[in-house]
Amino acid sequence: LEPEATQLLPGAELPQDCALVLGNEGLGQSFNRADFPDVGALRIPQFGRAQSLNVSIAATLGMYEYCRHWGQDPGPLILPDRNRVKYLGA
Repeated sequence: LEPEATQLLPGAELPQDCALVLGNEGLGQSFNRADFPDVGALRIPQFGRAQSLNVSIAATLGMYEYCRHWGQDPGPLILPDRNRVKYLGA
């Protein structure tokens, strides 16, 4: 994820086998991406002048987009019926 990238994270075609590479919040990535031509770059769109996100927020958004694209619907949340719960004790 790079703020200068032209392709946006939402709507990007993420391969099922992929890795999200995140850099240091101040220094960025610790490698030269030009040395890895198969590694793409994506940008998280933001409003306003500041183009800065905490790295944990950027990671969360990246994982969310990946799961939205490749995840499976777990179905409805089924909560236990509280009327059937029996408490032991005095």
